[in-house]
Amino acid sequence: MVYVLPAIARSATKLVSSPDISQYAHRAWTASVCSKDNDLPTDHVTALYRDRTGRLWASSLNELCQLQPGMPRCFSDPAGESYDIAEDATGTLLLAPRQPMRFLAPNGKVGDHLMRVAGKKVEAACFLRDREDGLWIGTAAQGLVHIHEGRVDTFTKNDGLSSNDIASIYEDREGSIWVTTFDGLDRFRKLAIPSITSRQGLSSDHITSVLNDRDGSIWIGTYDGLNRLRENKLEVFGQHRELPQDNVFSLFQTSKGRLLVNSNGLAWLENGRIIPISAAGREDIFAIVEDSRGDLWPLSHNDGLIHLSSSGSLLQSSRRRHSTSLPADLRMIQGGTAYGYPREMGSLASSRMEKL
Repeated sequence: MVYVLPAIARSATKLVSSPDISQYAHRAWTASVCSKDNDLPTDHVTALYRDRTGRLWASSLNELCQLQPGMPRCFSDPAGESYDIAEDATGTLLLAPRQPMRFLAPNGKVGDHLMRVAGKKVEAACFLRDREDGLWIGTAAQGLVHIHEGRVDTFTKNDGLSSNDIASIYEDREGSIWVTTFDGLDRFRKLAIPSITSRQGLSSDHITSVLNDRDGSIWIGTYDGLNRLRENKLEVFGQHRELPQDNVFSLFQTSKGRLLVNSNGLAWLENGRIIPISAAGREDIFAIVEDSRGDLWPLSHNDGLIHLSSSGSLLQSSRRRHSTSLPADLRMIQGGTAYGYPREMGSLASSRMEKL
């Protein structure tokens, strides 16, 4: 199941796969719309998280809600909304509101975490739990915090970090930690920080996305072109290389290794060539997932959920218009799909999309 939420969401949508037997075995998709009018306890969702015990959590305006299992239940959080959720080593839920980090106490109360950096409460903006069970905390103005086996390390501009304001954190297949900031991109390898910015040849310091290719390349999307880092060499792709625009909003690699670039329109990137997908030439695609058959499901502000074949041919579009900002979260959970828009969720049943 995949959950996709807008940055300012007032609902969440889930698509679940169900068997549909015919001459060939395949999956049919069934989606349900959840809002405060039915089974969603809130109309404002900003982050989703599946904890180690299998419980599904959602952050909302002034609430932290447990959606699964059983009946939803919510815990009051007067501080407002959080943009990421994680767990510490004891299983305590942590919340990132870009203000002092919050936590859910055993008594069901949400309060400020006691952790401090340089004498100040940690203003958490995002989290990452790495493969070695270390917890990375990106902060709004205090740099990056790493917690592992009881040791706490903090990294700031004084240590070579490109900025103390962290936007997101990503771990690649080699175990390197990539940190996007509003002034560049940093890579942590054995706790060393080689910064990659425009001074090293990056096309822009405004990083939008990072993807680790199977060939070992690191693809970096920015507001001014697409960059490939390979063997410590940077190559820049821009409109002169047939990108629809210089702005690269997201990157996606299929299960077969094909690379999709969203640059106000989808395009394949193969052998250094940009191949636009005419069937998906929309300018507002902000999320993509792939199902078990290899079909692609881009999500568009104007056209809703779009169904493409593995080659990029258009199979179906919900053709529904929405006005919402970029998604805040995307989750793959148990092989299905979910997407969210303000105030409602969409539905996809068998081969038909509909609003519930």
